[in-house]
Amino acid sequence: MGTNIPSRWRTALPKILNAKTIYFSNDNTVFYNIKHAEAGALERRLSSLYDFPISFTCAPFRYLRNVPLTTQTASGTINNTGTVYSLPKITIYGTGSRTLTINGKPIVLNLLSGSLTLDGELRECYYGGMAQNNRMSGDFPVFNVGNNTVTLGTGITKLEIEPRWRYL
Repeated sequence: MGTNIPSRWRTALPKILNAKTIYFSNDNTVFYNIKHAEAGALERRLSSLYDFPISFTCAPFRYLRNVPLTTQTASGTINNTGTVYSLPKITIYGTGSRTLTINGKPIVLNLLSGSLTLDGELRECYYGGMAQNNRMSGDFPVFNVGNNTVTLGTGITKLEIEPRWRYL
């Protein structure tokens, strides 16, 4: 690896400053979304000891790490195990004009391309990397704490859900 600390610091610094999430070793089951990161100058303290200050501004929620995608092929219930509502990312498969209902709130989708992704955090509907907000009407999905009813309308064949359970 080499011992050129200033060179290694210059390589690591952009990765730190551009990171989107962070987790800490005292509780590595959750992560935080980073809103802003700042780092000060690298300073030599001893011949082989350096330090630099770094500060992160994070969003207030802790997100559960390593939550697997949930796949649903029929209507049912999803249990939010977090302590606050979540804004999931849901990919809906099917064709035509279809309705997905979450907790009694309908979302009408025009699934011409076979699937659409609804991202509650980004408040975007997209297919691939292209915005498709014109292919949905209704509110973005929200999972309340506890049980949430999910009703797949006729013609919806599958949902892939990234639930994004979060805690205060």
